[in-house]
Amino acid sequence: MAICLVIAAVLGAPFQTAAEAKPLVIVNKAINKLALVRDGRIEAVYPVATGVNAALTPEGMFTVTVKAKHP
Repeated sequence: MAICLVIAAVLGAPFQTAAEAKPLVIVNKAINKLALVRDGRIEAVYPVATGVNAALTPEGMFTVTVKAKHP
């Protein structure tokens, strides 16, 4: 399921103009990695912690509304 969302998000990127393109964050719960995608390319990969079960780390497309710089 997560792979399908990633493919749809990456394939959808060429239909956006450079001004509309927004960074995409992808979390792979199987290997606890986060990828930052900009302009259709993986810019960085970071280790992350995820929930013990699927309910604690929900799947889906979400919008980041508040971002803390250097928390």
